Amino acid sequence: MQINELATGAANLLDQFATELAALGIDVPPSQYVASGTPAWDGESLTVYLGGISQGQPGAPFGGTFQVAAATVLWATFYVQILRETAALYGEGWATDMTPSAEVLGEAGLQLTGDAAALAQAAIAIHGNYLATGPGEGFVIESVNLLDPDGGLAGSRLALHLSLS
Repeated sequence: MQINELATGAANLLDQFATELAALGIDVPPSQYVASGTPAWDGESLTVYLGGISQGQPGAPFGGTFQVAAATVLWATFYVQILRETAALYGEGWATDMTPSAEVLGEAGLQLTGDAAALAQAAIAIHGNYLATGPGEGFVIESVNLLDPDGGLAGSRLALHLSLS
């Protein structure tokens, strides 16, 4: 990925993840965009956003402060996130009266776990087909995490580290 084309690269990542997730049978939310920072939790969405740019190779950051003779090597962290509506407390009264059933909670948990697995599978396919970086360029899947429910939404987020040139 070219650093001077970072925005285009982010848009390409979004398109590639939407395509790969759909191919895996995931119900991809219709709201899809490159976010300007952590996305708003205002509805179901598939988003990509820049987490930062660092010096070094993905998985091997450079911590030095001296000027190196070779060209500076950089990498970018991108987050790919799926937000979904999820079970939440509802109504008024005692908490036990407002808590969704174990069946409802379990269905939401299974969907988010499936999303997390699909994000990892999609990233592997994107990397294997050189759709985000070229042969020999860094592409590191750092982690896939579930995001706690908030305001009736919960999600799965993938962290990627990609070489920049």
